[in-house]
Amino acid sequence: MTLATGSTTAGASGSVTMISGDATGAASGDVTVGAGVSFSTNGGHVNISAGSVFTGKVAGNVTVEPGQTFGGAVTGHVNVGVDHASSVVIGRRADDGFTKLHGLVETFKHQIGRDANAAVTNKHLKITTASITVPALYPSAVFTFDVHVPGAVLSDVVQVAFSGSLGDAHAIAHVIAVNSVRITVSNPGYNVAVVTLAAGTFTLTCTNFT
Repeated sequence: MTLATGSTTAGASGSVTMISGDATGAASGDVTVGAGVSFSTNGGHVNISAGSVFTGKVAGNVTVEPGQTFGGAVTGHVNVGVDHASSVVIGRRADDGFTKLHGLVETFKHQIGRDANAAVTNKHLKITTASITVPALYPSAVFTFDVHVPGAVLSDVVQVAFSGSLGDAHAIAHVIAVNSVRITVSNPGYNVAVVTLAAGTFTLTCTNFT
């Protein structure tokens, strides 16, 4: 089936509108576009594309927008490939386009680049401790304490940051057991002064790669 407007040589071609009617006492009707099921060969395609131009003008846009709520609790969702898609490709294959994502972006795995050694990030945990007072650290002194981090495993890459200034002290962290991370604060031996830190919090991140 073909649904199309006529061609034109001197003005805009016609428009095609598919919309269900408004409803005041029940849900409005659905609009479904799909290809039929094939039992003996490959399935049919559904292609949606905007108009191209040949005169230096701007090509047409494709807009997919869910329903808006007027007094309701939640607007509609946009679902792409959630049940059957083996891959979803967004953006120009030449990698020279621009993709902007607004709001919170949640991903279970991601990879940056296509190099042979490009790592796939499959976990990024973050936890902030309660306020901790590190005792005065004399030169070569070390202060350690353990933090419960659910989901931490021995192969994680761990980073630690302090909410205040460390001065000449150093802070490192590593996983010592499943769900347990050890933070070590030290005053290096080459420092001749005692390091006294203000009370503060430590923020840990645990990242894992495949």
